[in-house]
Amino acid sequence: MRIAVVDDDQNERHRISTEVKDYLSRHHLKIECKAYSSGTEFLESSELHDLFLVFMDIFMDDMDGIETVRRLRKSSGDTLVVFLTNSTEHWKDAFSFHAFDYLLKP
Repeated sequence: MRIAVVDDDQNERHRISTEVKDYLSRHHLKIECKAYSSGTEFLESSELHDLFLVFMDIFMDDMDGIETVRRLRKSSGDTLVVFLTNSTEHWKDAFSFHAFDYLLKP
């Protein structure tokens, strides 16, 4: 089982990954967490199988999070997706892809 963090901002990617890994460690969960700097890097990885949860930034330079999840859903329809963003304007698009949650970044 795997968790992915996709965010083009290095600081955000590190912060979220660290929080997820700390949670997994505290609860003795053997789930791998891997971070990706772009939607393209994430989709091109060979690790989309056995993917349980994705924390997906919406605003990214190469491919936005909505398009990334649109492509992810073609191969992995049951992966939970939590969108992370600085804006409330895309929540309708996010939930059209059956997002598990939509969180505003601090």
